[in-house]
Amino acid sequence: MHGIFNRGLQCFVRDIFGLEVWEQVCARAELTFFNFEAMLRYEDGITDQVIMAMGKVLNRPRDELLEDFGTYVVSEAQMTPIRRLLRFGGDTYTEFLHSLEDVHDLAKMAIPDLDVPRLRVISKPDNCFTLYYSFAKRGYGSVFLGMLRGMADDYGALVVIDHKPLDDGDVDKDLFEISVALADHPPTAEIDKPLEQTGDISPAVLAVDMLDILLPLHIQVDTSGKISHIGPMFSRLLQGQKAIGENLTDLLEFRRPHNLSSWQQLHKITGAPITARLRAMPNCNLKAVCVPLAGSDAVLIDFSLGAAVYDIVAAKNLNRSSFSPADPTAVMLYLKEMQFTFLGSSIALNSRLDGAKTTAETQAYTDPLTGLPNRRGLFGFIQRLLDRNTPVNFGVMQIDLDFFKAVNDTHGHAAGDHVLQEVAKVLQSETRSTDMVARIGGDEFVIVLSNCEDQDHQSEVAARIIRRVAEPIRFGQITCRIGASIGAATAAVGDAVSAEALLDRADKALYLSKRNGRGRFNMWDISLAEADSNAA
Repeated sequence: MHGIFNRGLQCFVRDIFGLEVWEQVCARAELTFFNFEAMLRYEDGITDQVIMAMGKVLNRPRDELLEDFGTYVVSEAQMTPIRRLLRFGGDTYTEFLHSLEDVHDLAKMAIPDLDVPRLRVISKPDNCFTLYYSFAKRGYGSVFLGMLRGMADDYGALVVIDHKPLDDGDVDKDLFEISVALADHPPTAEIDKPLEQTGDISPAVLAVDMLDILLPLHIQVDTSGKISHIGPMFSRLLQGQKAIGENLTDLLEFRRPHNLSSWQQLHKITGAPITARLRAMPNCNLKAVCVPLAGSDAVLIDFSLGAAVYDIVAAKNLNRSSFSPADPTAVMLYLKEMQFTFLGSSIALNSRLDGAKTTAETQAYTDPLTGLPNRRGLFGFIQRLLDRNTPVNFGVMQIDLDFFKAVNDTHGHAAGDHVLQEVAKVLQSETRSTDMVARIGGDEFVIVLSNCEDQDHQSEVAARIIRRVAEPIRFGQITCRIGASIGAATAAVGDAVSAEALLDRADKALYLSKRNGRGRFNMWDISLAEADSNAA
C-alpha cells in the first residue's frame, strides 16, 4: 500500500485517539518503527497488520474504523487540501458524484504508483445514483463510504447511502446505492430547457444559451460599445459587479494590441490575439479573441484565464463546473490540484508528525519538574563529548542535596518541589551555556563542565554552588534550609572511560563528601578505586 494511506492511518489514530494509542497499535502490529513515510510504498501485509491492531487496541470492528477514517480524511481541518480537491468536482453533491469517474485516471497521471479505486456512476430517476467501486485490494470499501458521507455533510446534502460489498474473487467490488433526499440540482439543469421547448423560443435566445455552454467566459458587446451579455463563468469572476449595460472599456483594460483604445477597433483585429485585464483584477492578464456577430456590428469576445488560471480559480472559488465540459483546462486544473493535494498533504503530514516526534523526544529527555535534561539526556550529552573527533577534557559533578528529606517530611511535597526548582536555577546560573545541568532523580543533580582543563575550575564551581544552595529558600511563609554535597570526576583526553564509569567515579567522590560531614566537595582519584578494591 502507498505510504500516503498508511501515513493517513497514523494521523487518524494519533489525532483522534492520541499518541499513546498509536504506539500501542505499532506494538500490537509488531512494527519496528513508529512513523510511515508518505512517499514510500509498503507491503500490503503491513497495512493489514496496522488495521487489525487498530481494531484490537480500540476494540472496534474493521469496517467501522475504516469508515471513520474515510470521514476523517475529508472532514478534519488538517486534511483541507483533500477536501478542496474533491470539491473541485462541482458546485453540488451530484456534480461531485459524477466527477468521481475521472478520479482514477487523473490520480494516476499525478502519482503513477498511487493506489486508487475505479469508480463508475449511473444516474437514475428521482436523484438516485448507483456507484460501482472496484479496487485491487480487498476490504477498503468502507473508507470510500466514509468519504461519501463526509462529503455529503460538506456540501450540505441530505443523502441516504446503502453500501453492499460484492464477492468477486480477489478484486474488491462494492456497490453504493445513493439517494439524494434533499434537492441538489446542478446549476446547469436550467440550460437543458431551451432544447426541450418548442414554439416561441427565438433563435437569438437559443444562440445565447448555447454560447453560454460552449463559451462560458465570453461577453457580447452591442453597437454602442456596451456589454449586452456575459457568460456564466465571467459572471462568477465579477462576483456581483454590475456588467450588463456598462461600457466595455470601463470593465476591461486592453493591453494587447497596445494601440487598441476603443471598442470600435475590435472589428479590425478579428481573430488576432488580445490581452486584457479586468479593472477589478489588475494583476491577472486574460487572453482573448474577438469575432463579429453575424448580421450586426456587435462583437463577441471569448476569454481564457491564461497563465494566471490557477490563481484566479483559487481566488474566485471556481471548479470544473465553471468551465465548458469540453474544455481541457478543467482536467489540467484537476491534475495540478491533485498533485498539490497529495504532495502538500505529504509535506504537512510529515511536518506534523515530525513535530509530534520532536515533542515526544523532548519529553523523553526532559525532567518535567525542573525542565532540566533527565538521565537519558545526560547520558546522550556525555556520550557526544566522548565521541567528538577532537576530544577535550571535561568534568562531571554529582550533587546530592543535604537535609532535603526533612523539607518534604516537614513542609510537604509542594515545598520540596519548589526547593528543587530553585536549586535547578542556582545550578544553571553557576554554569556556562556549553555545560549541562541535569536532574537524574529525587534530589540528585549532575553538572557536566565541557572544556574543563583542570580540577581547580571544578573546585571553584563546587564552592559557589555549596554556598548558594545553603542560603535560605522561601516558600510562601515557610523558610526551607538545605545543603549540597558534591563529588566530581574528570574525563581527560586519552582516558578510555565510558559515561557509566565516569558517573560512577563522581558518585564515589560524592559518597566521600557525605561521609566526611556533608556540605563538602571531593574529586575522584585512583585511591578511591583502590579503597573499593581493598574493601572487596
